[in-house]
Amino acid sequence: CAFSLMAQATSPQTENQTQSGGTPGDAKQELKLAEDYYFGRGVPLDYKQAFVHYKNAADQGFAEGQTALGYLYLNGVGVVQDDAQAALWYQRAAEQGNPVAQAMLGDLYQVGRGVTRDQHTAADWYRRSATQGFAGGQYQLGSLYLNGEGGLPKDPAEAATWFKSAADQGYALAQKDLGILYLEGQGVIQDSALAANMFTSAAKSGVSEAQAFLADLYASGRGVIQDYEQAVTWARRSADQNDPLGQFELAALYALGNGVKRDYAEAYKLATAGAKRNSTPSQFLLAVLYLVGGGVPQSDTEAVAWARRAAEGGFSYAQHLLGQ
Repeated sequence: CAFSLMAQATSPQTENQTQSGGTPGDAKQELKLAEDYYFGRGVPLDYKQAFVHYKNAADQGFAEGQTALGYLYLNGVGVVQDDAQAALWYQRAAEQGNPVAQAMLGDLYQVGRGVTRDQHTAADWYRRSATQGFAGGQYQLGSLYLNGEGGLPKDPAEAATWFKSAADQGYALAQKDLGILYLEGQGVIQDSALAANMFTSAAKSGVSEAQAFLADLYASGRGVIQDYEQAVTWARRSADQNDPLGQFELAALYALGNGVKRDYAEAYKLATAGAKRNSTPSQFLLAVLYLVGGGVPQSDTEAVAWARRAAEGGFSYAQHLLGQ
């Protein structure tokens, strides 16, 4: 998904590159001063001063400074937020070959921030970044192949190749998506154990969707030894991040009394939270709870209504329930 790099970023990512233009010694000193102010190393933390020194480095043509400046403008750190300025500085760094800037510029073109939306151009910048080995660019390029976007063919095998390159570098979102491909056998040979390994790595990095998938594997015993306590642990971690799939997984465990004491009221609360975010599994679970009167007064009308919403979203079990 676009902007995964931005969502994960906590500081200006720059990536060491060979630079051209300006006076590199001065630019490197400016970059060091900028980082000192940004992180509060030996000086008081001061984002405005960090911006000044990143700008000085960027004005000398130093791609690391340009990349950092793009980040600051994009997120309004130490300067007024400005998408167009972010795009301008990322463009300058990207044209010098900085892979982080190339991936971030791809993100801007993907969604049309600061530039006219153009998925073909986004794909081009992602590829330039990916071929330099930058995990963020590899993940985004894989996502385009998975969905057949950016003028690229829908190719799960090619997506898996790029996801694996990023996953091998510890990129958590790529680990999660590669896990899904292994679980479903898309573009790779189906392998629940490998899926579990990928989900575990991503889950430990805090990716809520991976935590939910891992909970499901522990609950069903696919790819791992069945362990309801582990299922509850990972489902709860996911649900605590308001992930709708995690809310469903934990709700189902409460409804069935697996790994926890059966609690229909808690199951209803969690399923409702997921259903409000258009989670079809949660909508289906609500239908079942209304049908049996679990944690809520029994109501065939409500059961049918929730089952219909889940069925309209393509949830096959709901379609079967309505058929009955």
